[in-house]
Amino acid sequence: MKRIKFLSIFAVLFLGVLLLTACGDDAEPQANNDAPATTAAADAPDAPDATIGIDNELLQVETALPPMTTEEITLTFMSWENYYLQQHLAQRFMERHPNITVEVLYHPLYGFNETLFNLAGAGNLPDVFWYLGNITVPLENQWLGDFSEFFNADPDSAYMPASLYYAGTLGNLRVAAPSKVLPFAFYLDRSVFERANVPMPPLDWTWSQMLDTAREMTIPEQQIFGMYKFTQFHTTGPIVNQDAIGEFGWNGETFDFSGFADAIELEQEFRRTGVFAPPVGDAREAAFGIYNIWPASTGQIAMQKDAIWTANYFSTDAFTDRGIEWVIYPMPRGDNAVTDNKPAFIDFGGMSSVTEHPREAYELLKWMGWGFEGWQARIEGYAMLTNSLGEMLFPVTPDAIPILQHPELWEAYRALVPNTPEWNSFLDSVQSPVPLGASYIPGFEAFINWMHEQDIFGQLYRAEVRPHDIQDHITENANRFVQEEIERMLQRYGQ
Repeated sequence: MKRIKFLSIFAVLFLGVLLLTACGDDAEPQANNDAPATTAAADAPDAPDATIGIDNELLQVETALPPMTTEEITLTFMSWENYYLQQHLAQRFMERHPNITVEVLYHPLYGFNETLFNLAGAGNLPDVFWYLGNITVPLENQWLGDFSEFFNADPDSAYMPASLYYAGTLGNLRVAAPSKVLPFAFYLDRSVFERANVPMPPLDWTWSQMLDTAREMTIPEQQIFGMYKFTQFHTTGPIVNQDAIGEFGWNGETFDFSGFADAIELEQEFRRTGVFAPPVGDAREAAFGIYNIWPASTGQIAMQKDAIWTANYFSTDAFTDRGIEWVIYPMPRGDNAVTDNKPAFIDFGGMSSVTEHPREAYELLKWMGWGFEGWQARIEGYAMLTNSLGEMLFPVTPDAIPILQHPELWEAYRALVPNTPEWNSFLDSVQSPVPLGASYIPGFEAFINWMHEQDIFGQLYRAEVRPHDIQDHITENANRFVQEEIERMLQRYGQ
């Protein structure tokens, strides 16, 4: 059976992916972002002697890329990333390549794909672009060009984490690559733990320790809830507990929904027993006095399941002046985990299938996403960029982490965040990031839509069915949707 070669055979039993589906209860406030200062080394790295977590024979990374043109050309780039950061990166790229002009087509998330459709329909598809959420859309429309020739010859590629190395491949083609990694995180309110006279859990905590802490910190007589979640357990649990290479127990060809079923039962328990803060409505108003207040802002939540970018918002006066002391924690490790796979929001980008300058477009795609030199420029931007009011964009921490496992980048990056045991443990824990399913698995979004159309998520949420009773039915359909879509896309691309 043909399939996407997501990961090396060496890694296939261990590495993970995930999807954000039915993942959050309410939208949380988003913070402005940027950080202190450092600079990175000026020279690009040599190819390492050994890859990190990947079989060298399977990588076949060579040492030379074809030369770039010396003619005057223009490339267009489109994404939703912070406007100021995009401009900074484009400027540094043009300084590095004076013969290339980069036109940045900034567009916010809202309406991004529609605008991309309009540009493609008018024959103006950007040379380089990020796509929003679902890889099936650009694959279906054949927007994505193959850049495997360049990626496979690029020394930087050897520093790509094993959990991401084959993300974005289709058969023998490489049509997309990770462009931004925004890890999941836990936050614990130290003041709530002190008020309850409960010690903070260890930084190297496990999944079971996290669950026990949530239960212990559910103290109705003190109006304390154990947890509020931005993402669901059924999204994250299978990754850290099953050592799967994809969400819902994906192993590269098929799914195993047993971990999903376990997580659904856990969610049902936590809603039933009041561990989770109540949803918007009367119950939330009874708990906090305001029916739609964000529970993380109340001082009555012990743990917030969230993402890296929220650290900037939690550092503002809105929290600190009220004695709310959110401390970052790693996503817990699975109790019997072999890997340290951790879920992350990961954006993907590609280059146009009709670009007139594929070699140069690849270099721009890499610069604006995962590349060593681009990340040197990105670290510089994280350290010094301000908005129109002169405020630091990222006052506590960048909103993303380096994609490459290159020591120089990580040394420079660590200087941007607080030097605390919690932050150091968090950064140590995010070296094997795992992306959302639909972002690079064709057919995944169609499966999720089917789950909603059949009201399966709703039935599980309302505890009308036992998750283990229907896991085989879900598994069968998940496999069907993904395998059929992969076959269709392989045929579409002549594989």
